[in-house]
Amino acid sequence: MPLAVELACRELLRRWKQRPDFGPVTLLYADDAVWQQVSPPCGVLLLRSERHPNNESAMKRAVWLRETMTLVTPLMVEDNGNVVWSSPELLRESDEWKENNSGDKTSAGFLKEDGA
Repeated sequence: MPLAVELACRELLRRWKQRPDFGPVTLLYADDAVWQQVSPPCGVLLLRSERHPNNESAMKRAVWLRETMTLVTPLMVEDNGNVVWSSPELLRESDEWKENNSGDKTSAGFLKEDGA
């Protein structure tokens, strides 16, 4: 199989996994810039991990977190560790969700693509 076809298939699969009902997923994030601390004090949690049943649940949580704290390098991964939403994608999507979501679960772009 040509490399271009293989890479295209991988990207299509990754985008398929971005649908709202895909899951479970894990939301990973830091609430402080990890690279600013040379040697953090003992007991400081640098990376947080939250398991969610699906993308929709994790996206709602990411939106809430962005409203209540400085969310640094968030991403969503599936059980095998593959990235479902990279940091730039997740931040962009959570901004769109926040701007467009007025109680309508179909407002975010990733929900629209699913045809919901």
